[in-house]
Amino acid sequence: MSRIEEVAFEQSGSGGARYGYKVVFRKDGTASYSGDVSAARPGEQRGQITAEQFERLVKLIKESEFFSQGELDQKCADAEVRTTTVVYAGGSKTITNTCRAVHTELERLEQEIILLVEHIVWRKAGG
Repeated sequence: MSRIEEVAFEQSGSGGARYGYKVVFRKDGTASYSGDVSAARPGEQRGQITAEQFERLVKLIKESEFFSQGELDQKCADAEVRTTTVVYAGGSKTITNTCRAVHTELERLEQEIILLVEHIVWRKAGG
């Protein structure tokens, strides 16, 4: 898919734990984060990413053959759930991964997103 505009990633805690979060990276360099009450960063936050960081995500999306993958239907009891959504000109695609490491390239993309979340300087939204 050409013209990727946005990459969203959501990780929810297993067994009803409230430490999950959702992050959105945009082509324009903006990033937003929303963490559950027990997340490492609870609440709404904003940050910035570089063009190179966004392009690295785009490269990993293409390498993982994200757009040609079907839904991952394997279920794991009490596992974290990771959902990745890619928004592009003309549509979007979402893959929910309930059993980590089922698809090695998807796992690489997820790990890169998690690392990027850790390296961004986040600021509380509205403050």
